[in-house]
Amino acid sequence: MSTAFAHAAFELLMPWLSDRDRPDAAQFNAIVDRLTLKPWVQRGRLPVRFEAAQGPKQKAIDYEQSIQDTGRIPLRPHDWHDAFNALCWIAWPTLKSGINALHTVHGARSGAQRGRVRDTLTLLDESGVIVLSADPGLSALLAAKEWKALFFERRDDVVRHMRFMVCGHGLYDKLRVPYRSIAGRALIVPAQAVMLEDDIPLAAQRKYADAMAASIVLGHLDVPPPTVAFPLCAIPGWWPGNDRGEFYDDTSIFRPANGSIATASSPIDSTSASTDGHSAVAPALVSSPALP
Repeated sequence: MSTAFAHAAFELLMPWLSDRDRPDAAQFNAIVDRLTLKPWVQRGRLPVRFEAAQGPKQKAIDYEQSIQDTGRIPLRPHDWHDAFNALCWIAWPTLKSGINALHTVHGARSGAQRGRVRDTLTLLDESGVIVLSADPGLSALLAAKEWKALFFERRDDVVRHMRFMVCGHGLYDKLRVPYRSIAGRALIVPAQAVMLEDDIPLAAQRKYADAMAASIVLGHLDVPPPTVAFPLCAIPGWWPGNDRGEFYDDTSIFRPANGSIATASSPIDSTSASTDGHSAVAPALVSSPALP
């Protein structure tokens, strides 16, 4: 595997990630054809298909609505950002479908005006990390941004009772050439301890996380789902030296909390998410009565 995909986060995409040049739409469609759990969009359960992007870039809400109406996801040629978007549709079909559905619901209400819910959905779609947690105490430390207490003092517990899975395609793009200050937006998903045991395949953990994360997101129709901004370099095994206490003393990266839960109430920052409208949509295996 190419050194471009050496970061531990890429393990989740390895069944479909290629050393070759960015796969084209036909290659992604071939992957979808082999999947047992195929991506769909909410409206009419249309199957997701990838196609070469045509014409000028759409506005964000038009992009989301087009996917909802047609199931077609445009990919710009030779663009890793879009390639990872396709891979996240494949890996996180239920979550991606839920994000797209909520974008279109809110777009129908307010047009191009994003609002707090769509801001949070965009951050999750671009920079999201699903955190499976079997320990409420660890979840509370993450929500409170108690970095050293969580990732150093309780490091062994984190290894046993938490799993970190990138679902944001913008993050994957950044992680091809990782740097220490890369930040993600964590969505904490409670899990039973048995789900995190070593003999449970990563694919099974991902499918569980996909369904549960989608359920959480779809349960927040009118308020943003709770997410936490955090530096990925703290995750055990994701950056050298993060097993030392002094690693967490760099306050330019490990900033103290000035609010436990981040829900995109402030404007989107270009360091944490793209706002170009290229956030994907996925299969509707988790439905919500709140959705029209």
